[in-house]
Amino acid sequence: MSELGRYRKLFTRIWLHPAFERLTDTEKVLALFLLTGPQTNRIGLYRLSPAQAAEELGTSLEGFRKRLPTVCTAFGWLFDAKARVLFIPSWWRWNPPANENVMRGSLKDLNDLPPCGLVEAFARNIETIPERFRDSFMKGLSEQLPPASRNQDLVSVSEKKQEQEPRASRGSGGAARRGVTLQMHDEEKDGSEAKALAIARQTLQLTGTNGSLDYLTDAFFQINRDFNFRQVQAALNHALSERRQATASHT
Repeated sequence: MSELGRYRKLFTRIWLHPAFERLTDTEKVLALFLLTGPQTNRIGLYRLSPAQAAEELGTSLEGFRKRLPTVCTAFGWLFDAKARVLFIPSWWRWNPPANENVMRGSLKDLNDLPPCGLVEAFARNIETIPERFRDSFMKGLSEQLPPASRNQDLVSVSEKKQEQEPRASRGSGGAARRGVTLQMHDEEKDGSEAKALAIARQTLQLTGTNGSLDYLTDAFFQINRDFNFRQVQAALNHALSERRQATASHT
């Protein structure tokens, strides 16, 4: 990328964002760093080394790792700690490309990423892309991703969303308080339930368990939208139960 391209937009309204206002001063600095720092790229899906980031921020690695989940939870961002990749789903809303050629060119940044589940979440996340750029986005993906990694259902994402239960119907307590759980063992599940549980486990791996159930549900839908709201929360509750049992067995 040329030096002319090394800048990031920062909208002043972020200072009025309720989630931003609730952060501490050090967490606000971290949020701004994740949006504009030297590790960012043109697509909002980039490699993030906690050690390097902590050094650049002048903080301890322990402090950085403690604050990162709080900031990600506040804005619905996802971090794959194993692959060390951060995904900002709302990136295109605030950083739309100048034209179709810029969109396709920006997707070359995918070549700098290690294999990880967030690439699929990125490929599915077309709702925040201005409609006039969606075709070029999909063409760019076909050029940059190997066939096995391409999302085959990009065109039908909006159709699948209509099949899901309205998000507003969750209520403040979420489905967890309605006792929605998966009580069968893996071998007793049909293919759909087993797949949902596998994605729920991946969601916990990417986000940890510090977020609320609503946040985890949003993170699940960023990875895969093939399931309805009830299936997602049932799978997440089951995966959380597994995580708690595993933690208890090691104490």
